[in-house]
Amino acid sequence: MRRIVLTLLLALSSLAFAPAPFPRAERNTRQTNHLERLQGWWVLVKHNGRPTTLHFEVRGKVWNHSSPKDAWAITLDPHAKPARIDLVGIAPQTGHFRGIYKFEGDTFTYSLHLGGGEEDRPRDFDASRPDAWVSVFERRR
Repeated sequence: MRRIVLTLLLALSSLAFAPAPFPRAERNTRQTNHLERLQGWWVLVKHNGRPTTLHFEVRGKVWNHSSPKDAWAITLDPHAKPARIDLVGIAPQTGHFRGIYKFEGDTFTYSLHLGGGEEDRPRDFDASRPDAWVSVFERRR
């Protein structure tokens, strides 16, 4: 009986000093998930609070309006609060939009500012500002 108790104590004490498992390699799955959510066809339903209609498609990391000449490279940062989006023109298109975005179900909203530095990035989705570029899109089925 004493031998069993000693064996159990030895086993329990060895577990107390067992090394912790190695941490898993961190993957940027959240950014991938946001980019995956953005894939496909979208319809612009509101721009600065006014109804409108415009279609665009996202394939991979490219945002394409009506033609390949109106294409933009997308960079998302979902870890920022609020989440950030950058759109950089693909030749012959030029320019750099900095903005924020959000998903609500099948609705995608962004607030953008053309040019400028990081300090010019919008902080909210207020369409009443004079320099506002706030657009609301719905997924096309």
